[in-house]
Amino acid sequence: MTYKEFFKGKKVAVVGLGPHMEMVPDIKFLLKIGTKAEQNAGMVPAVAVYDMRSEKITKHAMAELVESGLKKYSSEVDTFVDELALADIIILSPDVPADASFLKKAYEQKIPVEFPQTLVLKLAPPITLIGVIGACGKSTVAGMTYSILKKAFSDDADEARARVYQIDPDVSGTLALLKSIKKDDLIVARIPAAMIPAYNHARISPHVAVFTTFSSWPAPRMAARVSSILEFQTYNNFIIGNDTVIDSVREDAGIKPKAKMLRTHVTSVPPEWDVKYRGSYDRENAALAVQATELFKVPIETIEQVLTAWNGLDGRLAMVK
Repeated sequence: MTYKEFFKGKKVAVVGLGPHMEMVPDIKFLLKIGTKAEQNAGMVPAVAVYDMRSEKITKHAMAELVESGLKKYSSEVDTFVDELALADIIILSPDVPADASFLKKAYEQKIPVEFPQTLVLKLAPPITLIGVIGACGKSTVAGMTYSILKKAFSDDADEARARVYQIDPDVSGTLALLKSIKKDDLIVARIPAAMIPAYNHARISPHVAVFTTFSSWPAPRMAARVSSILEFQTYNNFIIGNDTVIDSVREDAGIKPKAKMLRTHVTSVPPEWDVKYRGSYDRENAALAVQATELFKVPIETIEQVLTAWNGLDGRLAMVK
């Protein structure tokens, strides 16, 4: 089933515009599915948006959405309960908890509740998913891995070769990727702990699961989260982590991994490479990215080129003086 067939004629309720209006591109994507004739015939999604913030706060985003064809918007939480129960599908902004009280009636009506990050994976053709999971360092490892794969695959002259995409709860336009993703493409996903239940509910596990650290996860919670995100892996998949991570996974009786386990070491990144590390943890991050991208036969020269040009992510540690 294509994404157009999936959304055809459905009443779609989008809950939450996102902390920084990240959901706006996804809503515009839903509003623009189909031709004008299909829209006039009611064969495209009927989209309604719900956000608890006042229209004064969301007015710029709403003006953009109204211009794109949005007709239904509500900021009155009292109307959420009954109106959401009339939808065919509910799509939540990642900052909206799946167990929110106003969703209770919708769950009782068996209405599907989805997040963009997992819905796009369910509707996309078969792809390879590289998931980055852990207590910290996920954004950096995902960013490094994506940048290396993007460079390697975009430099390839073979137009039929897979392309690389990135999905992240904090990045806009996840659903809009459905217009571009094709069979056998690669997707690098940052998977926060709060999103793991959604992946498990969607029966999705990364083909390559890259674990950063479990440092702040208590043992029972760590076991539950790791077991949940790995549940649907197969023996052809991979788990990547440093010695501490791999030993924790192997030794915990609550985790029964099926995939091949690969250990990383800081020595995986040659010391002569001029990588701008912001701390010792960045060496661990780079080693994870190296191991993950080597699975896709990325030339070592390309990995070096990307990592030596890596300046870190905005909003993280930076030299002040």
